[in-house]
Amino acid sequence: MITIILFTLVLILCLVEVFVNFNENARTIKKIPGFKDVFFFGNSTTVFGLDSVGLFKFGRECAKKFNGIFRFYSLSIASVHVFNPNDAEIVMSTMKHHEKSIIYKFFKQWLHDGLLVSKGSKWQDRRKILTSAFHFNILRKYFLIIEENNQKLVNVMEENSGKSVDIVPILSEYTLNSISESAMGVELDKDPINVINKRKQNFQNNEKESDTLADNDSYVYKKKSRAAMLDLLISAEKEGLINDDGIIEEVNTFMFEGHDTTAAGLTFCLLTLAENQDVQEKVYQELQSIFNGREDVTLEDLTMMNYLERCIKESMRLYPPVPFISRTLSETVKLIDCMHDYIQSEIRTPTQYIDAYILCSNYFATL
Repeated sequence: MITIILFTLVLILCLVEVFVNFNENARTIKKIPGFKDVFFFGNSTTVFGLDSVGLFKFGRECAKKFNGIFRFYSLSIASVHVFNPNDAEIVMSTMKHHEKSIIYKFFKQWLHDGLLVSKGSKWQDRRKILTSAFHFNILRKYFLIIEENNQKLVNVMEENSGKSVDIVPILSEYTLNSISESAMGVELDKDPINVINKRKQNFQNNEKESDTLADNDSYVYKKKSRAAMLDLLISAEKEGLINDDGIIEEVNTFMFEGHDTTAAGLTFCLLTLAENQDVQEKVYQELQSIFNGREDVTLEDLTMMNYLERCIKESMRLYPPVPFISRTLSETVKLIDCMHDYIQSEIRTPTQYIDAYILCSNYFATL
């Protein structure tokens, strides 16, 4: 009996191996540089035992070893890893290949069909609902809220001046508070479900008031002003464009994507400024010339911070908050089944930047 089971198992593995390695796509993918395949396991054995740091270094080393593109088999799943921005543009510049890869399924249980993991018409409909919430003018409406949180961050920094502290949780809390209060209109010490229900009730009350205030100029202005993200979602629900589950999905997605990536970006920006004292001094002098002793900050001040903006962009080139993105292709594009685009290696390519690994704010001087 055991012999039969083992024979059946080996036969199944052999059939899988044949199916994976000898179809038309497989033969084409084999032409792409990569590691030698191991029966059934593919290339998985090359990363066995590696932690997150090891996996990160592995990807960077492969970028150099295979000159910008290599194939990788994880059991029966084939992927092509691309580091050249010209290659990545072929896939990323079209909506045809918007479906996320299997990696994103790890987020599915939490985010369900939020923008990060959804596809097709649902992604387009949700994106259409939320687009108006992210116009630059949104800063004018929520600038005071953001500035209040900025001051809280400054106070925390001053309290820890001269000490060795882990800045990541500090910045994470700052970005979470800022995004929650501005985009969601929510204070973090409140229960999120109760907040959504309360916002719905307020929205309905405002709708009732519109019957008597529609001719009032100030009311018309308020109606035309841009709403917070949560208000837009509630409004869309009233129009039948989204349901309660959809609202929760997009709120979870935005809070996850927004605060974590922003905190990471701020962390590395401060790191690069700390490592480059001459650049830090130029940023300081620019801010001194703008404020000239003033303590209050205005939105117009931000438009004058040209050198700081270039430094932020440069730090994101060196340390992108999202190091790679991945897509599953629904049609033949150079016969690639699945593509991982390593953003960090791509934007550190020596052919794109002369000193690819060095902070140089002049790269963005003309932008």
